[in-house]
Amino acid sequence: MKKKAQKVFWMVIAFFCLAAGLAGFALEKKSSPAKVLFLAKGGPVVFDHPRHIGPDKAGLECAQCHHNYDPNGGKQTVMRCRECHYDARGHAAGACKEAKIHTRCIGSQCADCHGLDDCSLCHKR
Repeated sequence: MKKKAQKVFWMVIAFFCLAAGLAGFALEKKSSPAKVLFLAKGGPVVFDHPRHIGPDKAGLECAQCHHNYDPNGGKQTVMRCRECHYDARGHAAGACKEAKIHTRCIGSQCADCHGLDDCSLCHKR
């Protein structure tokens, strides 16, 4: 009888350990990817989440770009970059005019000589 009680005891312990592990996994917060590659018409764009979210960055909330945001990780669409980075006439606005954005992404080889005035040199429509 003593062996049977020990066996039951260890089975109960194993059950609770498994249950605690599964509960922790289920409650784990899903994190957004640090960087996402978008294949845009003007060439590939690396979207950097940490530069857009958080109080010390642009401070955007998830739903500002993910209009049908589902905190449970469901399928969602994403706003186009142009929604924030271009004005109503389709001209580059704000961050698109900053040299550091372009030199960080493509290096200084193009921007140094060609400047940032003619976007169509690199961004084909």
